[in-house]
Parts: sequence; C-alpha cells; structure tokens
Amino acid sequence: MLEGEVIKNQSHLQELLGSGTFAGVFRTDDVFRDKVLRSLATKVITLNDPRLIDRQLEKLQVGLSLDHPNLLRCYGAGEETLQENSWL
Repeated sequence: MLEGEVIKNQSHLQELLGSGTFAGVFRTDDVFRDKVLRSLATKVITLNDPRLIDRQLEKLQVGLSLDHPNLLRCYGAGEETLQENSWL
C-alpha cells in the first residue's frame, strides 16, 4: 500500500519484501537528482498505536547500536507522514 511513496524526497519505496503486525520492509531506491545511488531495505513502522511507540523506539535504539558482519547496518531513522498516517 506504500509502494511508490517517497520519504524525505530521497527514498523511493519500491516493492514490499515482507511485513508483520506493525511494520513492513520495502526495497527502496536511494535517489539523488533523478539518479539511483543504491538500493536499500527500509523498515516502515506504523505509529498509529500510541501504546507501542516507546517499545518501537527502544527496538530502534538497539538496532542502531548493533555492529556485526552478519547483520544489516542501520543507516538512520526518522519520522514521516505517508498517506495521512505517521510512520517511523
């Protein structure tokens, strides 16, 4: 449902790779001046349930602190409104 959305005028959500109860992972094109710089995986978390926001932020902090050759690196985080909903 978010395929084709653009985050921060740079991250273009392409195809949904997988989803769970609160989040989806998208193949994302990182674009600058109409050129695709690289392909990324972007996890999009819904923030529609205020009871879960703190838990999701804790998970995000842990993910940002991990550094191991067998894990994907987290390059950043932010909040965006897509289709009138807040996403992390």
